[in-house]
Amino acid sequence: MFRLQLYSFSIILVIILTIDCHSLSLHGSRHESTTLQPFPDILKPLTENDLNKAATMGINLMEKQKRLENHIAHSPAQVSYGTISHGLLLESLPTNESIRENYVGDIILKATKHLMNSKCRSHGVSNNICASYVSQYRIPEGSSLKNLCLEESQKSNQNTIYRRLLPNNYKDGVYEFPVSDMKYQLPDARYIAEQLFIASNTVNKRTKQDTESQIDLSRTIAIAQWAAFIEQDLARTVQRTMHDGTPIECCDKMYRKFAPRSLHSACHPLAIKDNDIFYKKLGVSCLNYVRSAIAVNPQCKFGAANQINQATNRLDLSQIYGVNDADLRKIRKYHGGKLHTHDERSPLANLPYVDDQKSKYCRSNDSESCYISGDPRVNSNPYSMALHTIFLRSHNKIASDLGQRHPQWNDDELFHMSRLLNTIIYQRIIYEEWAPIVLGKESAERILLSTYTQDGNEVSNEFATVGIRFYNTMFPGNLLLTEELSNNIDVNNRSIQMELFKLQDVQYRGHVNRQSVTKIMTAVTSQHAMALDTSYVEDLSNQLYQTTYKEGETFGSDSLALDIQRSRDHGLQSYIKYLSACKNTEIHSWSDLITVMKPKDINILMQIYQSVSDIDLIVGALSEIPLPGALLGPTMQCIIEEQLINTKVHDPSFYKNVIDDIGIQGVGSDTLSAKLLCGTTLMDHVQRNIFLIHSSSNPFIDCSKVDHFPNNIRLKAN
Repeated sequence: MFRLQLYSFSIILVIILTIDCHSLSLHGSRHESTTLQPFPDILKPLTENDLNKAATMGINLMEKQKRLENHIAHSPAQVSYGTISHGLLLESLPTNESIRENYVGDIILKATKHLMNSKCRSHGVSNNICASYVSQYRIPEGSSLKNLCLEESQKSNQNTIYRRLLPNNYKDGVYEFPVSDMKYQLPDARYIAEQLFIASNTVNKRTKQDTESQIDLSRTIAIAQWAAFIEQDLARTVQRTMHDGTPIECCDKMYRKFAPRSLHSACHPLAIKDNDIFYKKLGVSCLNYVRSAIAVNPQCKFGAANQINQATNRLDLSQIYGVNDADLRKIRKYHGGKLHTHDERSPLANLPYVDDQKSKYCRSNDSESCYISGDPRVNSNPYSMALHTIFLRSHNKIASDLGQRHPQWNDDELFHMSRLLNTIIYQRIIYEEWAPIVLGKESAERILLSTYTQDGNEVSNEFATVGIRFYNTMFPGNLLLTEELSNNIDVNNRSIQMELFKLQDVQYRGHVNRQSVTKIMTAVTSQHAMALDTSYVEDLSNQLYQTTYKEGETFGSDSLALDIQRSRDHGLQSYIKYLSACKNTEIHSWSDLITVMKPKDINILMQIYQSVSDIDLIVGALSEIPLPGALLGPTMQCIIEEQLINTKVHDPSFYKNVIDDIGIQGVGSDTLSAKLLCGTTLMDHVQRNIFLIHSSSNPFIDCSKVDHFPNNIRLKAN
């Protein structure tokens, strides 16, 4: 159990954090407002006048920033349609509410920095103590900033703030990117990703023509597909924008960093070295990265930055149904309890198309390639679109079935019961089929048995920024459909593989129809996932949100580099801090990692980082040896397990709480994921557990013979 113990030294307290993952209860804090006492005597209590001056200074500094933004908005620093930056924006698109919240959050951050500089740092006090000292104070009553904060706290209740499992690691205690313990700069994010890519090519003997890494021998791509889908439900980190919502661009059309007069303060692009193995031939030295939107502290206190989460904190299919009534109105049909589809007559209809503002959600020029769902990331790739389509069809099939059984029910009654049943199926698959394979059976059992978690029901920053992001290393470059199921065999009696899509070609550009959803899900449940490691396929390491450049050359951004950059942007601690907390052990040297990493992986990291304490969380976690019976190593398992417990305990509608209460039958099968696909696609057969490769212990079930979903669901008579 994560325990917080305070020991008094001469002027500050020391926090000791420990954890026992077998009785997992990570200590998480929504806002780092814990006051560490006593502070040095030289730090006198701040007066009302001090606080008012800081609040006014924050507003004045924002006015100055707005003038700079107006200049930038009329400069070449614009996000262009179809570019890499456009793809990044679509992945982290802020709502109007988030734009406004970030605006107010930025003012509070500026006021906080002013207080620290004027009342604390001038006395030679360390950044962390200074930040804690300032964060104990609320914005003064009656000030313009307090009014802005209160107004925003009341309006932005659809957003949440990420919880922190460990205190922030900002260099200045509140916002600057972390540095090493010895205060030197950490290696550039792209440099780290590049070196890991090179090392994987060497170890796995990959060639320029074949950049696929090793495969997972037992797990299917469905593992990664569902992880990405879960991420959409629980985490939606969004970019900062200018005060009026204008997107921010940090690199010019030649992919060089803008001059300071055109560079927004939220810019922290990926720096590309002159000798970069891939980008040097293109002359690329800058790839866009805009810092994440800043949340407003609901207590209206000064303090360190934390990030906005536009998703809900429950596994409630918010990626399908949206997070508020406005989202829901766009997708509800308001007839028969159903959701809108493209073809209202077909039971296997597809998602509806966007009919306006297409460029807001897609990078494609095809008017029929952009879809509406509860989350714009539905369009991120066909893996995502396929699952959105599956659960759309699932909802409508349940609604049709309930309507026939309960003709007296009105649209609202049919809709809400269909939504509940759809969500129960989704939750049960996650906790009883997906989690045991990803986290191990013991971990999955602990999650279901746990009845306690710490205060704070928000999604953890560590889960959203690193933990659930493991899926990117498991996606292959190509999704292949083996046609032997259709008796498509060549003259040498070999199965023929048909490429359904290449990942780099379909990011926010996808096309899905009734037949292709079946083909995608057939391939996803039959093709091996890539092995979990620090090796990403080139589609994600050099071609993310691909664009065409000089003389037809294509390139994109780097997924792992972006994840490293984002974890630093969010002020996450280094890898060994989380490993130490999760395993209740201390890591002092490289040799201490031998219990969780292979020697070759330790050697690779030693070539990249100066110190073991510098390792970024995602890099270290992906380098770990998987736990017995699990996909993940101890650190990622720990972070994801904590989140699934937190989500379960704080959800009154969690399926375990609801099934008996309303007498639901037919959702308890260990083949629920297979039945879901049987009922929502044209697949003939599916293996019992879709997350594992078909084998004698995981045989196919015949969709024509199974009482598949939703026809098997029954409710109490009342």
